[in-house]
Amino acid sequence: MLSKENLEKILNSIAKDIDITEQMFDAAEAEYKAMSKWIDANTKNYRVVIYPQGSFALGTAVRPLDREDDFDIDFVWEYQEDYGFSAKELKSTESKSIISKYKRVEHIEEKRRCWQVTYSHLPNFHMDIIPAVKREQYIDITDQIDAQNYKYLGSNPQAYTNWFLGRQKAVRQMIFDSLSQQRHLRFDAEIKPIKEYEVKTPLQKTIQLLKRHRDVMFRDDINNTKPISIIITTIAAQLYAHQNSIVETLQGFLNGIDEYMRTTYKNGKYSIPNPTYTGGQDENFAEKWNLHSERVAAFKRWISQLKQDFNLDKLSKMDTIALGKHLQSIMGERTANRVINDYAKKMHEDLVAATKKIDTKTGTIKSTGTVAIKGNHHYGKVSKQ
Repeated sequence: MLSKENLEKILNSIAKDIDITEQMFDAAEAEYKAMSKWIDANTKNYRVVIYPQGSFALGTAVRPLDREDDFDIDFVWEYQEDYGFSAKELKSTESKSIISKYKRVEHIEEKRRCWQVTYSHLPNFHMDIIPAVKREQYIDITDQIDAQNYKYLGSNPQAYTNWFLGRQKAVRQMIFDSLSQQRHLRFDAEIKPIKEYEVKTPLQKTIQLLKRHRDVMFRDDINNTKPISIIITTIAAQLYAHQNSIVETLQGFLNGIDEYMRTTYKNGKYSIPNPTYTGGQDENFAEKWNLHSERVAAFKRWISQLKQDFNLDKLSKMDTIALGKHLQSIMGERTANRVINDYAKKMHEDLVAATKKIDTKTGTIKSTGTVAIKGNHHYGKVSKQ
C-alpha cells in the first residue's frame, strides 16, 4: 500500500528530477543578461526594458524529454515609447540588425512572434526574443502574418507573471521562510542566499508534472495537437486553492477541470482569456481551438488520461514494482527509474534504522504509527539453509 505521504514524496522527487538543473539555469541566466546588456548598449536613443517571460519567469520550466531537444528562455524586449516603428520595421529591421551583430550568436531564425537565437557554445539551448512596444495598459508584440506582412498583437506577459506568482504568494512565503530557517541551522559561518528557482510551490511543481505527462503522452505527435503550456498553466493557477501539497493541488486540478471546461465554451466558441490583459479584445489562449477542433479534442483526451494515471485509489494499491512501471509509462523511463530506485533505497534505509511504523488502521508504512518495525539486517544477503 502506498500512503498519501509517500506519494507526495515521490511526486516531489519527480518534480525535482524534471526541473532544469542549477547549471542549466545559471547558463541561461548568464546568456539572458549578456544579451540584455548588448541590446541596451545598442539602443541608446531609445528607452527599453527587458524581462523574462514564460516558464522561465514562472518557475515551471521542465528539462527536455529527449536529451537532443532544446530548453529555452523567452524574454521581452520592450520599447517604452512609440518611436514610430511599424510592426515590420521593429521586427525585421531594427531588432534583427541588433541581434545579428552580437558576436556570441551562432544563428538567428525568425519565428512568428520572436527571434530564436542559438549559440555554438551552448548546445540544446536557445533564446526567444520578443520585440514589443509599450502601450498604456498592455504591450504590442510583433506578429508575422506572412513573409511580407506584420501586425501588432496586444499582450501583457509581465502582468501575467505577477498574477501567477500572486496566486501562490502566501504558500511561497511559507516555503521560503522554511528554507531560510533550514539554511540558518545548516550554516554557521555563512548563510547562502536562496535563489528564486529554489523556492518551488506545489502549484509550480504540479504544472511541471502536468507538462511532463503531456510531453510523454504526445511524444510522437505529428499533427501539432499537444496542449500548449500557457493553457495548462492558466487553468492550473485559476483552479489552485492554496493547497500545501502536490497531491492536493493535482487533485484540485482534476476535480475542477470538467466544470472549468464547460465555462470556457460559449456561443459555439472556446475562450481562455489572459486574466491580466486589458487591451480591448481579449487575448484568448484557446483561439486555435476554434480554428483546429483536433486541438481541443487532444486536450480533452489528455485530461481523460490524466484522471486515469493519477487516480489516488489506483496508485495507493500499487507496490513499488507496479508503481515504477506505471511511472515509466507516464513520466519517462529515466526519471521513473531514478525516482523509484531512490525511493526504494530510502524505504530500505528507514526499515533498517527502524524509523518506520505500521498504522494498524490502514496497514500502511508511515513515519508515524503504532507498531514499530524491527530492522532487517540481512537485506541483500543470501540466507543460510
